[in-house]
Amino acid sequence: MRIMKARSIGIALQYLNTALNMICGLFLSSFLVRVLGDTEYGLYQTICSFVNYLVLLEFGTGTVITRNIAACRTENDREKIQKNVSTIWAITCILIAVIIIIGLVFYNLIGSIYSKTLSLEQIQYGQKIFLVVLGFLVASFYTNTLNGVILGFEKYEIQPIITMIRLIIRTLMLVITVLLFHKSIVIAYVDLSIAVAVDIFLIIYCHRSFKIKFQFKGFDWSVFRDSLPLATAIFIQALVNQANNSVDKFVIGVKLGPEEVTIYSVGLFVYSIFSSMTTIPISMYGPQVVKKIKSGYSPAEVSCQLVMPSRLIVIIGGSILFGFFAVGRQFITIVYGTNYVLAWKVALIIMLPMLINMSNGIMINILDATNKRIARSGILLITTIANIVLTVLWIDKYGVIGACIATAVCTLLGQILLMDMYYYKALCINIISFKLSVFKGLVICQMIAGAVAFLVGRYIENTFVALFAGGITYVSVFFGLFWFFGASSDEKKITQNIIHRLWRHKH
Repeated sequence: MRIMKARSIGIALQYLNTALNMICGLFLSSFLVRVLGDTEYGLYQTICSFVNYLVLLEFGTGTVITRNIAACRTENDREKIQKNVSTIWAITCILIAVIIIIGLVFYNLIGSIYSKTLSLEQIQYGQKIFLVVLGFLVASFYTNTLNGVILGFEKYEIQPIITMIRLIIRTLMLVITVLLFHKSIVIAYVDLSIAVAVDIFLIIYCHRSFKIKFQFKGFDWSVFRDSLPLATAIFIQALVNQANNSVDKFVIGVKLGPEEVTIYSVGLFVYSIFSSMTTIPISMYGPQVVKKIKSGYSPAEVSCQLVMPSRLIVIIGGSILFGFFAVGRQFITIVYGTNYVLAWKVALIIMLPMLINMSNGIMINILDATNKRIARSGILLITTIANIVLTVLWIDKYGVIGACIATAVCTLLGQILLMDMYYYKALCINIISFKLSVFKGLVICQMIAGAVAFLVGRYIENTFVALFAGGITYVSVFFGLFWFFGASSDEKKITQNIIHRLWRHKH
């Protein structure tokens, strides 16, 4: 009961954190574009998209250590926990050394890769940005492993609290430094300094709270061998995600230039909000799924217990998608200006197939618990190659939109169609029945609400009024339809309890 309450608090804090991140992110993205300009900010985004290919070498150490610690805690073996921590920590340090070496190679390639779209001065400036962002990336790898330790001990509330504090400090520091220097490189310096401070705090917290030592002593080859399949699977999945999300910016930067990268980045930022909101329950249910599988439950039995959190994902993700369809153009116009309206289409094209994919995204935890994630990664790798080819071809024909369509098509084929077949064949999960239970009474209500709100906003000339009226319309229509036609009795009880608690705290 205590764990369930802690997880609920953690999920609530994560959503609060994501909402805060959305507000601060929207403010910062608009602020940075306006203060730095398209070229300066576009150059920063171009370099970041190039550096981010090194993320592939992280090998999911955070996810691996969370699973391992959760499994060890079911056996109540403190010594085994320390061996797992020491082993994964050593692997993290080795990977970081490799990343730094490869990063220096990348540093020397910037001039030749971007020679057609960047001037010599921009290339030299971009190289400086690259080195600082590389430092931030290294610090972030340590953060992922440390967060994995905390989640493995089911301390769900720590990470979102730290993230919220970090977000507020980052926003304030960026506003001050950008106004003072008007250079995009200060973004990288701020991120690096905060990341290092967070790492130091997390190491001290883990040592004092869990009596964990981060050292090479205690490296266990058996732990390494057991972790290798999941780590490899996450590496391949990272390759897939990088191709689907970052290849676009890289190719756009090479073929079209930094201004188009800025437009695409605005659409991708909206998608990142959608992605953040829909992935929160996934990591939070990881330890529970591992415990269930280790206790003898079958994947099909565990999947039945994941319908409720999956419906929560669809409620939130679907509302973002169809709400943005209704008033996204007005929103982009107000926040970024009329020159960025194309970002509305960019975000919608990427989000639509991802909503279908995320409806059963929480099942990744079953793959982790049964050590079958490598199969998923192999399937997705096939469609990644197709994504790269289609992106290059369709950018020449359709510009930025061509890159979005390529990502959407590959998401549909790989992460939805082929993966659903795998869940059914390999894990005996009735995926069609699962998705019907998850979507029941939700998507139809969201589509109707989105269509009505779109028509309301379309016939109002004032952009601010159209955004407000369309937003209110969507929320009102969806909630009414969901309450009377879509919500289950349990969901109505949960909603009533939330309203009751909010009312009680208010009075």
